[in-house]
Amino acid sequence: MKNVILASVLALASVGVANADHSENHHREAAVTAGTHFSERDGAILGVSYTEHYMTKYGSWYGSLGYDRLPKSSNSVDRLSVVVARDTGFAVQGLPLLLKVGGAYVNPDGGVSGYAWLVGAGTRYTLRDNLTLTVDYKYQVGENDVRGWDGNQVTLGVAAKF
Repeated sequence: MKNVILASVLALASVGVANADHSENHHREAAVTAGTHFSERDGAILGVSYTEHYMTKYGSWYGSLGYDRLPKSSNSVDRLSVVVARDTGFAVQGLPLLLKVGGAYVNPDGGVSGYAWLVGAGTRYTLRDNLTLTVDYKYQVGENDVRGWDGNQVTLGVAAKF
């Protein structure tokens, strides 16, 4: 899992550098997110992410690097994630449906860290040309050492294109 996450980070970074143009088929965005985590250790999620969005002949793709913090008064946890999303082409009330898959490094304060898989779905609503509202659902399944943070996660975010 560690090698998959590292390879994904390097691939996303190299694609971003190699395609440094800001054409209509590509853009970057930074987002701030907040939400909740439903598991054995329920709590708030606060996060930031960097996303590369590509329009290809195979559809609309997103690659994201994210940092989330679950700031509990005891035993908080940091999560670094790499997520790939694809626009399915389906829309509900004009909102596109994106399917997501990825991996995360989960690092609890004062605990043993480990890796987890992420799967989920999301949607986006354009507020302005360069501002988007995001809603995401992810399900996390981790190694034995981080199973206490497995479960459902729902976040709401604001992303700015640049």
